[in-house]
Amino acid sequence: MIFKSKNTTGHVCRALANNKVAGTILPDISKIGNIRGIQFSGVFLEPQEDLLEKAKKIYYSKFPLALGISGELWLIKLTYIKMTDNTLGFGKKLIWENSY
Repeated sequence: MIFKSKNTTGHVCRALANNKVAGTILPDISKIGNIRGIQFSGVFLEPQEDLLEKAKKIYYSKFPLALGISGELWLIKLTYIKMTDNTLGFGKKLIWENSY
C-alpha cells in the first residue's frame, strides 16, 4: 500500500517508532447493505532507491495531482486484510493473510 504524508505528522512519527501498523479503509457507510471496506495490518516501510522509484511511478500515475502536494511516499507491506463486502451478502468477510 502506498500513501503520501509529511514525515512530521503524528501517524508517520508513530509508525517510524513502531513499524507494526493497522488501519481501516471504509469509503461509505451510508447504506448498510452497500458497505465494502477493509481492515488491515502490516509493516510500515520508508521506500528507498529502486523501491521508491517504483512507488513514485505507481502512485503518481494514479494520482498525478499529488505531485503538487508536499510530503513523502510511504509503504505498508500488508500482512493481513479482512474485507467486509455486504454486496455479497450481509456480513460477508473475505480474509487474506501473508506471514513473512
